[in-house]
Amino acid sequence: MHFIFVAFRLSHPIPFLSDTDLIKKVGPAGDTYLTREHTLRWPRSDEHYLPRLAVRGPTSVWEAEGEKSTYQLARELTEEYADIEPQSLSPERAARLGDIIAQVAGQ
Repeated sequence: MHFIFVAFRLSHPIPFLSDTDLIKKVGPAGDTYLTREHTLRWPRSDEHYLPRLAVRGPTSVWEAEGEKSTYQLARELTEEYADIEPQSLSPERAARLGDIIAQVAGQ
């Protein structure tokens, strides 16, 4: 999943908003841009991705959750995915996917 997100982010342009000059507006002294609504909005956007396999947060939380290694987390995630019943593609999507594969194979 992590690699899919990285590929997605690399294939899309970086969004620049009209208010990117916020640091200039705030200036070098006094207020900070880190507390502005503009900045606080970004961590809740699609711009940030927290991989499920990364051990993040305080050590005490990690220890309380069983001190699982990245390999153990990956194994558990794989088991979760194995339990998901695959969905069939609609005929339209299957045809479109076939067209894309044929186009790429022809390059």
